[in-house]
Amino acid sequence: MIRIFGHYVSSRLLLLLAVEAAAFFLVLLLAARVRLGVGVSPLVLLPDATLFMIVVCVAFSASGLYQSGVSQSVRRVIPAVLLSLFFAALSLGLISYLFPRAYIGRGVLGVAILSAFGVAFFTRVIMGRFALAGLLRSRVMIVGSGEEVNHVVASVDERAKLHSEIVAIAPLSQQTIVPSHVSPVLDATNLQAACANMRVDEIVVALRDQRGASLPMDGLLQCKLKGVKVTDLSTFLERIQGRIRLDGLRASTLIYGDGFRQGAVRTITKRIFDVFTSATLLILASPLMLAAAIIVALESRGAILYTQERVGEGSSTFGILKFRSMIADAEKDGKPRWAQANDSRVTRFGRIMRRTRIDELPQLLNVLRGEMSFVGPRPERPFFVAQLKQRIPLYDARHTVKPGLTGWAQVRHSYAASEEDSRSKLEFDLFYVKNHTLLLDILILIETAGVVVTGKGAR
Repeated sequence: MIRIFGHYVSSRLLLLLAVEAAAFFLVLLLAARVRLGVGVSPLVLLPDATLFMIVVCVAFSASGLYQSGVSQSVRRVIPAVLLSLFFAALSLGLISYLFPRAYIGRGVLGVAILSAFGVAFFTRVIMGRFALAGLLRSRVMIVGSGEEVNHVVASVDERAKLHSEIVAIAPLSQQTIVPSHVSPVLDATNLQAACANMRVDEIVVALRDQRGASLPMDGLLQCKLKGVKVTDLSTFLERIQGRIRLDGLRASTLIYGDGFRQGAVRTITKRIFDVFTSATLLILASPLMLAAAIIVALESRGAILYTQERVGEGSSTFGILKFRSMIADAEKDGKPRWAQANDSRVTRFGRIMRRTRIDELPQLLNVLRGEMSFVGPRPERPFFVAQLKQRIPLYDARHTVKPGLTGWAQVRHSYAASEEDSRSKLEFDLFYVKNHTLLLDILILIETAGVVVTGKGAR
């Protein structure tokens, strides 16, 4: 994996994106040549080809086809590709309606979409075979002891098996239980020879606390001098899982470690992006918001908009806006409670709004007012924040940035409905606070589109 602007990206998936982007660009040019003949200059078609390439790649990304954990099996890829191309075609139609000069002929678009499906199917089959053959995967050796070795193995099996392969384990204690499907088990006293024989690209030191541990420091140093990457446990898991684990995390890690930077340039850029995007979406979504407001008013008594106190940047509070999706007086006893799956307090239309996130469209006004950002940790209610700050270490760190309409935790974790869920989501929020950039914000927004389409995590 490589790091781009603080965000880890799989080199294999980056290669896949580059190959498919170039192919989609050429597909439109060839489709135009087939439909319109050889008399059309390719230079005239460059803007159309660029637009087609961008829209299709964004649709693929929104469908999760460029995520490191996505399955590349034919059975799962085909439906995702078909859905992506369907929404790409709809998006291109909408763009051509709003901007007539960007119009792509229906015949050309039809040929291009069919060809894009063939390209995507072919590239993913080929890349999948290369990955299975180990030609595109990093060869990893684990040096460690205890349950931490299993954490690394499970993480690779879950999300990184397409670009990482565990080729050996060198346990540091006899008590270490090595997973049966991982072999060979090597002697940690001769790491240099083991790395050379196994063609190891990276060594992961899987120890929760390295103080007092009998680490083979000379062997690790020799391996690093020979070009083998040596990575500690927390850095490896952060890279693979996109989260910062709380167990064993200390304040000194946040103070002395990389990341967690705040700056005027980043703040100004983010604010300009928020204002422009929220104003544009308010205009585009105004018909939908008007329709939602009418249905909410007709379905049940109570206010159309629901205001709830939430904790924002710097632990200050503000009133978050939503379309009311629950019955009036849903908490008439005055006791806050987590939203549950199939919550009986949710109205029929409220369930639809929650699944499609329509109920959160009024929060565009919170973004315009500067109380929220487009991307950031989701703001929580003061009642729950007071509890979680006492029980979860470093919980207040998520309040060092503005809360968001969507966030890294929202596209990587299901809805938080308990203290344990909040602990897990904090690990993703800390990753965002540490690494947030405009690029990461854009990636989160693209993935959020896929979450909205599928209704993932709605309550």
